Amino acid sequence: MSKLFLILICLVLLFSFGSLAHAPKNVTADFDLNNHILTVKVVHNVGEVSETHFVEEIMISHNGDKVIEQTTSRQLSDNQTFRYYMPGVQAGDTIFIDAYCSIQGEQTLEFKVKEE
Repeated sequence: MSKLFLILICLVLLFSFGSLAHAPKNVTADFDLNNHILTVKVVHNVGEVSETHFVEEIMISHNGDKVIEQTTSRQLSDNQTFRYYMPGVQAGDTIFIDAYCSIQGEQTLEFKVKEE
């Protein structure tokens, strides 16, 4: 009986830990055509600095080709800003940005580069 109770407690804790995880809340982007800089802002509310629940990976595709894959090991604040140099981007191009949570979920943004 006590083994069954212990197993049930472990399962409840395991499932409740997973339910606390969530995908990044919001991803926004801006592209500076003059300097060829992509600025990505990611909102992922985790509270304080976290090394267990954070935006673990940012993947960026330009016109369908994956060009940047960045991994991180912690999150320092709920609002993060990433900047990337992308010299081949022109007005009218499409950029896809995927931000992945270290536990579960992702947020995707399709971004069309506008003329300045």
